[in-house]
Amino acid sequence: MTILAIDLGYGHIKVAYKDGKMKEFKFPTAISVYEGSNYGSYSDDNFFEYKGEKYNVGEDALMDAIDSRDPDFLIKYAPVFVAYALKLAGLKPDKIDILSTGISVLNWARMEDLRDVLKSFSVSGTKYRFQKVVMSVQGQGIIFDEGLEKNGNVVVVDGGYLTLDLIPFVGGRLISKGVYADHFGASRIVEDVQRSVIEMTGIDYTLQEVNEMIRDGFVTSNGKKHDLTKAIE
Repeated sequence: MTILAIDLGYGHIKVAYKDGKMKEFKFPTAISVYEGSNYGSYSDDNFFEYKGEKYNVGEDALMDAIDSRDPDFLIKYAPVFVAYALKLAGLKPDKIDILSTGISVLNWARMEDLRDVLKSFSVSGTKYRFQKVVMSVQGQGIIFDEGLEKNGNVVVVDGGYLTLDLIPFVGGRLISKGVYADHFGASRIVEDVQRSVIEMTGIDYTLQEVNEMIRDGFVTSNGKKHDLTKAIE
């Protein structure tokens, strides 16, 4: 049985699967409308077609990425991100038995909507149909990773890109009355740094680009390297 675990985050998409041994990778939650190329003999066919529109995904989409902070964003584009993840992993969709993903408790009311779009879809002429789509509360997996499912009281604090989730568990069982979530995720930090970057460079960088810059600690613009340490602190 092959399980593809994919965390559809608003900042990065995280992927894990077992192919002999566990393999993990991530890529930016970036998607943009594919514009093509009209220059010389250059041909770029590295796009994904979904519902009649062509898209760039991941690193290729950073410069003109669609804003990912809309709660409907992931539900709308989740099939494209799954197709891209499978391509990076080198896995055929018909080889996946279970697709496992999660959603913030803040958006749990849309859980079935996300499950429905992932059950069966077509991207770039390829049909994706999974025997089972497992939905979990975002952040729940750490309980099992750390072997805490049989422990007493545990609170998972998941500081995501868009949301901050606090989820209490007793003996591995989620206590719904104690669940809390809000929109004070890392995107608030990225927005502040974005303003500093635009002021430094005069270039209107996307939030997804700035999110990557924060990891690097600098931005190079017009041949000049700008240190972002102070802005990030």
